[in-house]
Amino acid sequence: MNTKEYIESGIIESYVLGMTSEEERLEFEQACASYPEVKAAREAFEIALENQALATAVAPPPQLKGLVMEALSIEAKEETKVVKMPAVPPANVVVMDPNKRLRFVAAAAVVLFLISSGLNFYYFNQYKSATALYDNLVKENTEVASNYKKIEAKYSEAVESMKVLQNPNMVVVKMAGSEVATSPDPSSLATIYWDAATKDVYLMVNKMPAPKTTEEQYQLWALVDGVPVDAGVFDIQNGVAVLKMKNIPKAQAFAVTLEKRGGSPTPHLEQLYVLGKVS
Repeated sequence: MNTKEYIESGIIESYVLGMTSEEERLEFEQACASYPEVKAAREAFEIALENQALATAVAPPPQLKGLVMEALSIEAKEETKVVKMPAVPPANVVVMDPNKRLRFVAAAAVVLFLISSGLNFYYFNQYKSATALYDNLVKENTEVASNYKKIEAKYSEAVESMKVLQNPNMVVVKMAGSEVATSPDPSSLATIYWDAATKDVYLMVNKMPAPKTTEEQYQLWALVDGVPVDAGVFDIQNGVAVLKMKNIPKAQAFAVTLEKRGGSPTPHLEQLYVLGKVS
């Protein structure tokens, strides 16, 4: 079992809040028994849920206690009536006036209604707090998973870049803005890694300005017998990235121009940024 993916699936929150099916419940309890990290994650969520409930607890209305005590005192305040029972030796029997008994029952019903309303209000607020906490935790787990995938992707890119740079078959071509008299940015620099065996071309942008609009895009060219051949378009990326471009069987030089997004069939030399000759 991939415990990380299992934990991030939301099963913990569903189990603790009683939202799982019987099959899911048994599976989760088995996972807790077999994987300490699953059990630890469940306990962490339970503690967080308890802390959130305590922090957002809503007490019953303060006047409720007074209403209860007042209603219960009615019985003690009721006057009793003494009557003589016929056909028996004289004796005093204490009975409650039927009308007063009805008033007592009505008062008790009101008290029970108030208690029920107060508890319903209290537990409804607890439910809302628990639901909000659950939604926040699910959102946080989703964000963590998304960030993890981004970091994992960046790591994979870095590993692949290192493989390219360490390949002994690579021909390295430095393309500099200083090699172009009319370069819009003479400080620009990019590097070509050209696999002599497979003829695959990789590009690393060392330093180039980002286009001013999203309608523009850089384009790599290979100069083959004096004719520019399209080697692919690319965008400026954050960090160090080696971009795989189009396969080029042979070339005497490489260059980069700024073109409209999607590329151009021929280069605009007034937007020629860098140039490098193959040694």
